[in-house]
Amino acid sequence: MVLRRIGLRYHYAMTAARRVRPQCPRRALISYPLASGCGLLLAGATVPGCTGRFDWREAHLPGDEIRMLLPARSTTLTRRIHLRAEAVEMTMVGADADDLAFTVAVARSGGDSPAVGQGSAADRLASMREQMLRNIAAPVDTPPRRPQPIPVIDGAGRSKGARDAVAVDARGTGAHAAVRLQGRFFTARGLAAQAVVIGRAFDDEAARRFFESLRIVEP
Repeated sequence: MVLRRIGLRYHYAMTAARRVRPQCPRRALISYPLASGCGLLLAGATVPGCTGRFDWREAHLPGDEIRMLLPARSTTLTRRIHLRAEAVEMTMVGADADDLAFTVAVARSGGDSPAVGQGSAADRLASMREQMLRNIAAPVDTPPRRPQPIPVIDGAGRSKGARDAVAVDARGTGAHAAVRLQGRFFTARGLAAQAVVIGRAFDDEAARRFFESLRIVEP
């Protein structure tokens, strides 16, 4: 499976895990920090019909906060994790193909209101980005690239403008020297969110298509 093949280690404290809507029959769920830590990325064991060359299809988070294209059948997973000292629930959707993992995730508070203020969202985004970089032993002070806009739409698909995302392109060091990570860190409905592509045999065109497919859904 992709995540084991690339040999990454993740350091989030996770409890009370629950599976949500697995979409790939007989596929074993594997979690790892999704983009920047929120840390969880999804991938599964190699089974027929779930990996291989890119087979793009539409997908979305369970709450429809974000829509995207994924290159294989997707798996959705929720984990309770820690971002620094804060416990949050991270919900992720992802797929793996050709030794690359593609994931999208949002972090929610454990209280009655899942959204957080801009200050808290900014702190979570910074923590997610730093953790993702640590996971591949890349410098946590790796400078972000030029902000990348993500289209915002309503539930019917009508345009509502765009929102800038912090863009990251980093390469691992040491045991992870062959690993490359590209990510987008942004907010969706007040939630800290990330979209990540990670792997050894990086495919720039596949990553571009994934990131360009992202849509933030605001009712």
